[in-house]
Amino acid sequence: MLDDRRLIDRLKRGDREALRLVYMTHKDTLLTLAFSLVHDMNSAEDILHDVFVSFAGCVGKLELRTSLRKYLIGSVLNRARDRFRRDKTHAIDVRDFGPAKKVPTGRRLSRRRRGVWARR
Repeated sequence: MLDDRRLIDRLKRGDREALRLVYMTHKDTLLTLAFSLVHDMNSAEDILHDVFVSFAGCVGKLELRTSLRKYLIGSVLNRARDRFRRDKTHAIDVRDFGPAKKVPTGRRLSRRRRGVWARR
């Protein structure tokens, strides 16, 4: 924790070597975590990149209440959750784009039932 505070102090003074050290120390753990959450290496790398860009941008205002490792892990978890939420809101039902089956003739079905039948 003391080393984390020293690194943060160095970062606040603009020490690029400190940012490189933070990245090199934590990147493997964070990338593994991101990949285990999203199951896609490109997305995991995007999450890791986003976390470090955000971290570098807000380091001047950063007040650690826990270890730097836990802070970065929390950031990865939050980015993955954001990605899930974003992907969920953009999800489409592929059945809406497939060819609809014809409703069997000779049966009287309600409009609602016909809609359900056509999507099967």
